Amino acid sequence: MLSLGGGATIHGRMRTASGGPLPSGRGNAALQPVNEDEIGGFRWTEINKDGTFEFNGVADGGYTLRAYIEQGWFAKSAHLGSEDVLQNGVQVEGGALKGSLDIVVSDEGAQIEGSVTDSDKNQPLAGVQVRARLDRRPTITASVRHRRPLTRTASSC
Repeated sequence: MLSLGGGATIHGRMRTASGGPLPSGRGNAALQPVNEDEIGGFRWTEINKDGTFEFNGVADGGYTLRAYIEQGWFAKSAHLGSEDVLQNGVQVEGGALKGSLDIVVSDEGAQIEGSVTDSDKNQPLAGVQVRARLDRRPTITASVRHRRPLTRTASSC
C-alpha cells in the first residue's frame, strides 16, 4: 500500500545516558514499516549535532525503530511519550502521536537474557554454548552450538 497523504511529523532527540548529545554528533534513525506491503512507508533521518531529529510524512501504521550510531554504542531505550518503542514499536493512528521520540544511547555495555530450549519438549538444555557478537550496526547476533535441533529465544536491552 502506498500512502499519498501528508502523514505525521515525529520530533525527537537522541542523547547519551548522561543526557548529552552523541560525542561525535553523528547518528541516524529509521522507521521501518512492520507490514512489508507498505512500500513507501520507510523513513530515514539524520541526527542533528544537538541530538534533535525529525521524521516527516509518516503514514498511519506500525513501525520498528532503528538507531544507527557509531561503533561501540547501542540504543539503550526509546520512548514515544510513555510508550516503550523498542518493545512495542511506533504506532501512528489518524496522523497523530502522543509526545516526542526520546532515544537514549550508551557505550556502557548491554545485557542479553534468554534460554535455549529443546524444539520437541520446549525444555531448557544444559551444556549449550551460546556466542554473541556485536555487529557494526547496533544489533546482536547470537549463534548456538548443540547436536539436536533447537529453538532459540533471546532478548537484549
